[in-house]
Amino acid sequence: MQTMQVVFYHTKDILKKRGWRMYAALFFVSMFIMLYTEGLQLLMDTAGTAYIIISFICSLLNMVMMDTVLFLFVKAIRKQTFGKADLVYSCKKAPLMIIVGFLLAMLQITFSLVCSLFFRIQWLYLIVYALIYAFFTIYNALVAYGIYDGVNFLQLFSGSLYIMKEHAKELLAASIFLILWYMAGQLLVPKLTVSILGSAYYAGAIIPGILRAFFISPLAVVQITLLNMVYYSVVYVLLLPVYCISVRAYESEHYMCMPSGTRFLEEVCCDEKNK
Repeated sequence: MQTMQVVFYHTKDILKKRGWRMYAALFFVSMFIMLYTEGLQLLMDTAGTAYIIISFICSLLNMVMMDTVLFLFVKAIRKQTFGKADLVYSCKKAPLMIIVGFLLAMLQITFSLVCSLFFRIQWLYLIVYALIYAFFTIYNALVAYGIYDGVNFLQLFSGSLYIMKEHAKELLAASIFLILWYMAGQLLVPKLTVSILGSAYYAGAIIPGILRAFFISPLAVVQITLLNMVYYSVVYVLLLPVYCISVRAYESEHYMCMPSGTRFLEEVCCDEKNK
C-alpha cells in the first residue's frame, strides 16, 4: 500500500502541468502507428514480398517515434521543455534506436515463443505473457532514456537491467494495473470483436475487419470502434505511471550504472553557462 502511494505521488509530481500533453503525445503517436500498420494490411497483399519489406521498414520507424515520445519523460523529470533541438537529436540517434529496438523486439519475440511452448494452460500463459509485456515495456523505456543521454551501447542493456533490479518493487507496483488490463484485453477484446463483427469478417486485423463489416452492419462498426478506443485509451493512461516511475528510477541510478551520459553532461554545462 505504501509503495502504491509513492507511485501515485511521484507520478503526479512528474505529470504536473504537462500530463495532458504527455498523454496526448503517447496516445496520438501510438494510434497513428496502429492505424497505418493496419492500413498496410488493407491496401497490400500481406503474403507479398513488398508488404514484408515495407512492414519491416515501418516497424523500424515505429521504434524511433516511440523512443522520441519517451524522451518527453526525461525532459519532464528534469523540468525542461521538449523542443525542436530534441527532435533533431532524435533523428541523429535514429540508427541507434533502430538497432537497439530491433534487438529488444527479437528478444521479446523469443521470450513469447518460449512462453507459448511451455505454458499450455490459457490463464497461466496469459499471466506470463502479460509479465513479459510489462518487463519489456519498462526495459524499452529505460533503454530509451539512456539513448537520450548518450549512454554507450553495452551499458544501455546492463544498466537498464540493474535499474530494474534495484527498483523492482516500485516498477511492479506502477505496472500492476497495466498488467491486469492487458490480460483482460487479450482475453476479452478478440472475443467481443468476433461476436460483434462475426468470425467471417474478423481476421486478426482491426481496420480491414471493420471495413468489411461496414456494409453488413454499420452499428457493429460503431460498437467495435468504441471498444478498441476505450481499450487503448485506458492502456495509455496506465502507461503513464509506468513511464514516470521508470524515468524516476533511471534518474536516481544512471550516474552509477549508465555513467557515459554525454547528452546529460552537455545539458548541465549549458545550464551552468546560462547561470
